[in-house]
Amino acid sequence: MINNFIQWGLDRDLYNNSTREKQILKYLEEKGELAKAVGKNDKKLVMDAIGDMIVCLSHVAYYERVFDDQSMEVFKYNIHSHTDYKNTVVDCVIKIDDATEILAKGLATTEITDPLKCIAKNFDTTLFECMEHAWSEIKDRKGKFINGLFVKEK
Repeated sequence: MINNFIQWGLDRDLYNNSTREKQILKYLEEKGELAKAVGKNDKKLVMDAIGDMIVCLSHVAYYERVFDDQSMEVFKYNIHSHTDYKNTVVDCVIKIDDATEILAKGLATTEITDPLKCIAKNFDTTLFECMEHAWSEIKDRKGKFINGLFVKEK
């Protein structure tokens, strides 16, 4: 699924028309959307936000060149592995570290996957389902770049 997100970015020339910093800002916007969705107790919005966060992190990982076979295997394992959830949903939202700190460690870190898995589980879904949801939303999306951010056609 991550490969789909990267290819989507390549197909739309995202990596030449945007920047790592713009993608981090988009990630942070989606993190805010996740907090709002959790507050509303809205599963669809939670899935949308988590999926979009992973899309943004995929793009930042591409910029950072931390997108390699080993990190992808670890990331896939982390998505599907069991995590002992002892935190509340709000605690998990708070645990999502600053994007730049996370990305310095690479996409495969459990500091990304564990809090997101905790939130997904509390909304009776999985990270993979959130990623599938994001892919179904963006795969055919058309638009253009304005100020380094992709703006979808209406």
